[in-house]
Amino acid sequence: MVSRKKQAEDILTMMSEHCTVKFCHLDGKVDILKGHWCNECWTDEVFLSKNSKQKAFHIGSNSLCCQHVQSHYQLYKMQCARRKIREHHHAVPHDIVRAQQDAKKNTK
Repeated sequence: MVSRKKQAEDILTMMSEHCTVKFCHLDGKVDILKGHWCNECWTDEVFLSKNSKQKAFHIGSNSLCCQHVQSHYQLYKMQCARRKIREHHHAVPHDIVRAQQDAKKNTK
């Protein structure tokens, strides 16, 4: 049986491992959330200056993380190739998937 961490190996090239984070709001409210940091957003000073750190933290399933990874596809593709990991089909942008499918149809 393949471990869950092994199944998400491609996502972990862009996202942190699952963790618990405490966010303190200006009104004194505290949120404790479980999820993943996007390593690219977390280290992007321009992104952080326009948004809060909480925007770089993603809660939800691996599929939702894959949807976010689509916004960093070129970097994700390089990371997977370098580590010899297969890309997850949900992490590939739809226009690229359609182009690949069209190319496959044209070769038949």
